[in-house]
Amino acid sequence: MIQKILGRISMGFIIGVTLGQITQLVISVLIGDGEFLSTTEEFGSLFSSEVTAVLAQFFLTGCIGVGLALGAFIFDIESWSLLKQYIVHLIGTGAVWLPIVILLWMPQSIIGVIILLANFIGAYLITYWIQYVKSKKDIEEINAVLQQAKGGV
Repeated sequence: MIQKILGRISMGFIIGVTLGQITQLVISVLIGDGEFLSTTEEFGSLFSSEVTAVLAQFFLTGCIGVGLALGAFIFDIESWSLLKQYIVHLIGTGAVWLPIVILLWMPQSIIGVIILLANFIGAYLITYWIQYVKSKKDIEEINAVLQQAKGGV
């Protein structure tokens, strides 16, 4: 189990940093006027040097990846319903993801935070619905196979 946890932490950090860099690249393409923006202006202004800001961003995006990777363990709790798993996962990952994303990339305004929160919850609702429909279909297929096996005995 320790190896599984360490593996998720390692991969989560790497994936988080990678996606953070991709996000920064997209931001640069959209608003950088041909320049690579190593951090947003708001985040960069919190530090005495650009290198320090980039290192902090690197660490924080890695923390997002670790939080999401460890949060996936919630779905291994078989005694919980899918709804309970999603609610706990939403709260746990949101507690990691939202503050870091707000700090790194979002304009510091109430409207920006509301839009981000709405997008986060909306994505969760869509994901939950897709997973629910998929699980329901899987259960129906399993029941059909069991019913067929029962009838063939």
